[in-house]
Amino acid sequence: MAHLDQPITAEDVEWVFRAILNRPVNNDEWKAKIVGSGVKIGDFMTSVRRSPELVARVIREAGATLPSPQRIEDQAFRLPGHLSITPARPARFLLIGSCLMDSWPGVITAAEPGVSISRITFNNAAPLPPMTTAEAKTYDFQILQIPVRSVLPEVGLMSIKGGDLAGYQALFDQACRQMKANLEAIAAYNTRYGIPSYLLSFYTPMQNPLGRAQKRYCLSNMVYFIEELNRRLYEEAARFRNLTVIDSDGIIDTFGKKYFQDDFISHFTHGSIATGLDMPGDQGRLEPIGNVDELYAPQVGRVILSFYREALALRKAEQQNDAVKLVIFDLDDTLWRGVAAEADDHGGELVEGWPLGVLEAASYLWRRGILLAIVSKNDEATARSIWKKAYRGRFPLENFASVKINWQPKAENIAAILAEVNLLPDSVLFVDDNPVERAAIREAFPGIRTMDAPLAEWRRILLWAPELQRAVITDEAVARTEMIKAQIEREAVRSEMSHEEFLASLGIEIVPHVVRDGADKRFQRCFELLNKTNQFNTTGRRWAPAEMEALFAEGGCLIALDVSDKFTSYGITGVVIVRRDTVEQFVLSCRVFGMGVEQAAMAVAQRHIGGTMRGLIQPTEKNRLSLGLYETLGFKAGEGGAWVLPEGRLEVPGHISLSAA
Repeated sequence: MAHLDQPITAEDVEWVFRAILNRPVNNDEWKAKIVGSGVKIGDFMTSVRRSPELVARVIREAGATLPSPQRIEDQAFRLPGHLSITPARPARFLLIGSCLMDSWPGVITAAEPGVSISRITFNNAAPLPPMTTAEAKTYDFQILQIPVRSVLPEVGLMSIKGGDLAGYQALFDQACRQMKANLEAIAAYNTRYGIPSYLLSFYTPMQNPLGRAQKRYCLSNMVYFIEELNRRLYEEAARFRNLTVIDSDGIIDTFGKKYFQDDFISHFTHGSIATGLDMPGDQGRLEPIGNVDELYAPQVGRVILSFYREALALRKAEQQNDAVKLVIFDLDDTLWRGVAAEADDHGGELVEGWPLGVLEAASYLWRRGILLAIVSKNDEATARSIWKKAYRGRFPLENFASVKINWQPKAENIAAILAEVNLLPDSVLFVDDNPVERAAIREAFPGIRTMDAPLAEWRRILLWAPELQRAVITDEAVARTEMIKAQIEREAVRSEMSHEEFLASLGIEIVPHVVRDGADKRFQRCFELLNKTNQFNTTGRRWAPAEMEALFAEGGCLIALDVSDKFTSYGITGVVIVRRDTVEQFVLSCRVFGMGVEQAAMAVAQRHIGGTMRGLIQPTEKNRLSLGLYETLGFKAGEGGAWVLPEGRLEVPGHISLSAA
């Protein structure tokens, strides 16, 4: 080759392309232009090294993405982190599944330093190794994978004719039986010790192995076969407490199945990840077997990491860490396009596209039991009229717990809403298009969260952020908006009477229920209250399911208080934890503060204990409201936060009636 400062020739162009881009020049006309330009060989080599083609190839081979200050990385796409407050503690967990998961611990610990993983290989419904109760308590959770090969062996599958529907049905029934046996075996630590468990669903093949044109919804199509098997898996998993199925396909599809699973390389019941094929005996082939990394550029590590982070997100929803309980929306350029009051047309264009998407996301929050409110600087009558015309009954304003449309500063309106719903700012998200308004609200309410991401991210954050998710949607959650509106109406009545007259007028009724195990239909609501209540919470303790199981095993119980008055039924709004002669914890929803429910609850607990009664108090940053409970009722302070009722009987206030369950 000539010196680099010589004009380039056609042969030089070909040499540079093959040396740097590993391919020939595909355009002879372009090559002739390069030669005719008189460019020097060295300059041409520099331009090729900087070409987008080479940059993209290097980045792809390194498993990275093109740098962009705003680009949403794959991991953050599915699990938005915008609303997170508390730094996650490195987890210690069990990973139980086939040998095809052996690479998972290395991938996860490399990306998440401090994570501790215990690995157990599982196949064919084999029993898990022995474990002590003390050891089980050291794990935060476990991730479980039933190998599809243990459920659907090739010997039963590969010789069935495509039209043998009865054969496929028999195979499916057998697979369901095998799946049930494997589930019971792999979930043994969950059953025995209550370890929170996340079970991966089976990966569905990318295409119907019988062919694209064949029947879609037929068991001879392995895509449908596995979909139906997953449906049965969800049904069987529902029998276990504290076990959640992770939608494996949903995670893999975020990246693309071709970047993770190997059913286009090996038999689909292998259930493995896209990786190298070489095994002993392949070295003597006439031609190389092919490099999977070069052919398909898999991104296995990213997908594995997403499975782990999905489990963390589910844990966060279960424990209600950093939970958002109220979302406050602006109107202009937030729930409709532009300043609607100045628009000539209040028809579909005002809300079509992204506004309707944001409102639909809000409707799902409402269905989860998250409160919604509106704070907008507008004329109220005009804004309400525009809402009706633009949204045409899709989601009426009555579904918002509070609507403040006026010309007052937004901070004043938000303060009024927080008082109405009795929430602290750190439980609230404020969504407004104006950065000045958001900054003012953050200044007025330290701890409040604001939607600072670009509008194109709003819907994804509202629907997918773990802080807005709920592990279980209870009846009380579904009715939350109506209960809050009834509470606001109740407070309006209160302002017109003395406190005693007001309480006497309410007709308060409490139905106590004793919950003795996690199978009780009221347990999930009690567990939710214990793990999300801050202000009236005598110890502030958050409970793990395994700790609840231990409480029940020792004879402890929960006393659930179902409260109603003439305005509404509030559902279970109080929980008392009783172990032997001690009230270990008492939580009460803000919806029934100041109604005498506290005294009634302790009277019910005393009757249950039947003798000397003790209560525990542990101050936290947020539970000031509950700290005077026992002193007010005549308890005497003891050691270690314990209060003792020396004698006497606690009475239910006269304005409250107790009813049998």
